Order: sequence, then structure tokens, then C-alpha cells
Amino acid sequence: MNLRIPLQINNRNIFAENYQKEIVQSINQFIDLIISTRQGGFAPCYDFGFAFQNARYQSFSFTNASIDGININSTSKNKDNYAYLLKKSIEKFEDRLSNIFVTMNYNPEDLKITIQIEGKINVGKPEKYNRKIEMIIW
Repeated sequence: MNLRIPLQINNRNIFAENYQKEIVQSINQFIDLIISTRQGGFAPCYDFGFAFQNARYQSFSFTNASIDGININSTSKNKDNYAYLLKKSIEKFEDRLSNIFVTMNYNPEDLKITIQIEGKINVGKPEKYNRKIEMIIW
């Protein structure tokens, strides 16, 4: 990239790079919104949000790492677990991602749930998406 005074930018890729960073940042923020919103808490769209937020005060099993019988330690390959429910919510509301795979693990020592989200970004320059989120619970 060459810069001259008065300012002239000869490399047009600088705008594309910033645009891609903004897309990733926007996707991250939207996934944070999905995870932090209780499903049913957004009146115009009852399905928006993450079912895990509904279970915050429900029956938690430390031995099975489950809430009301739904497993926390899981992947989105199997149904009837929180990773699968999060994957479905992301697929429904975040159309900039495809091939989504979610893993959730509960660590009883530090009371953290680690969520790993992988996928492919479909906007701008197609690239892999990978995000790790840690939540402290109870």
C-alpha cells in the first residue's frame, strides 16, 4: 500500500479488509444478543432468543450437567440438547452464517459453560467463522 501527501490510497483492499472485520464483529454481537435474550422475551417474535435463558431458575443436575433433563455437555449433531437448540436459533435468525456447528461444555469446577460456534460466513469474502463464548452460571 502506498500513501502520499495529500492523502491518496492506492490499495483498494484496505476497505474490503475493514468490511470483513465489521461483518465478523456484527455476527458476534448478534449471536451475543441471541444468547442473552430469553426465548419468548421479544414480543414481535416469540421464537427469538435462546431456550437456555428460560431454564436459569429450573432444576439443575450437577452430576449429569443438565437442566430439566436437557444436556448441557453436547454437540449440535444430536437433538434434544442445548447445543442443538442454539444451532437452530442461529440458523433461523443469522443468515450470514451457514454450516453451523455448536459445542457446549459445562465445567463444574469454575461453574462455566463454554460454547464453541463454528460455521462459514456467506457475506463479503467467504471464510470460516469460529467463536468461543464462556458463561458463568449460578
